[in-house]
Formats: sequence, structure tokens, C-alpha cells
Amino acid sequence: MGFVFVICIIGMIVISLIDGKRGVVPAGLEVDTKMFKPHRAFMVIALIVALLVTALYSIYW
Repeated sequence: MGFVFVICIIGMIVISLIDGKRGVVPAGLEVDTKMFKPHRAFMVIALIVALLVTALYSIYW
């Protein structure tokens, strides 16, 4: 695992150096509040799945 960690760190350093030379703004990530609001359909399906898992768990316990 340590080997993979070192490879990831080296990769991040290389990418940061390349982006810095091209003039890419390091803080250029645009975060919109709409990104963190789930759709109604997702919430309904998540609730159904949670209820189904709860029912199956209580039946087979």
C-alpha cells in the first residue's frame, strides 16, 4: 500500500507542475450549490431501497 501511496503523491506533484507551467489557475474549481441538491426521484428511489432492505433484514433475521 505504501508503494501505491508514493506513486499517487508523485503523480499529484507531476500534474501540479504541468498545470502550473500552462497557466492553469489552481483554484479554478467552480462549485455550484445545485450540485449538492439531490433530485426528487433519487430521494424516492433511495427511500424505497432503504425500506426494502430493512424489510428483508427484519424478515430473515
